[in-house]
Amino acid sequence: MELKKIERFAIVILFLWLITLFVSPIFIDTLLVRYFDFDTYTTFSASQRILNIVLLFLTNLVELAIGIWLFIQAKSTNSAKWIWLMLGFVFRINAAILYYLIQYIDVLTQKKKLAT
Repeated sequence: MELKKIERFAIVILFLWLITLFVSPIFIDTLLVRYFDFDTYTTFSASQRILNIVLLFLTNLVELAIGIWLFIQAKSTNSAKWIWLMLGFVFRINAAILYYLIQYIDVLTQKKKLAT
């Protein structure tokens, strides 16, 4: 099966996003030190730093779940599955709403064509 250029691009973006998914919680402390001076950074409690890492990880898991769900849905309807996967990662619930709006519009136009 030959992939279109836009699908290959989506796969590359997906791969890069997956790398940041697992690397970003590891380096969040380093980024905090970079954007705050060291004295300000040391005033953050350990629980604040851990909470930031956990929240970042959970946000990434939600993005991953929505992206995979849209991928599966798009695959079943013969849509551009890689594009929907990427849109799910970037726009999360908004992409899911957009997907179902488009599917609803398609169903309405098919019913209209059958009626005429």
